[in-house]
Amino acid sequence: LLTIFFREIQACIPVSGMEYQNQNLDIRLEFGKTERNVCHLSLMTEKQLHGTISFTRTYKFTDEELASFEMLMSCLIFPLKNALKYYEAVRQ
Repeated sequence: LLTIFFREIQACIPVSGMEYQNQNLDIRLEFGKTERNVCHLSLMTEKQLHGTISFTRTYKFTDEELASFEMLMSCLIFPLKNALKYYEAVRQ
């Protein structure tokens, strides 16, 4: 899911890297190359944190790109929530 999301977001906003972290489930995934300019977003539904996602590149993100990231998170959050539920069920 996150591999596909990373590939698709690159078509909308130029990013060099993406990192997803979920400390509750001890998950940390990295895609692409980490650069010095970072945009961090929390993935939440109904006051429940589903992890954080960070995007990086060599130059600063614009306000329009930051707004686009927030909009694109709405496309990711519910599929991610379902994937995490499945992950937890399989781990038990």
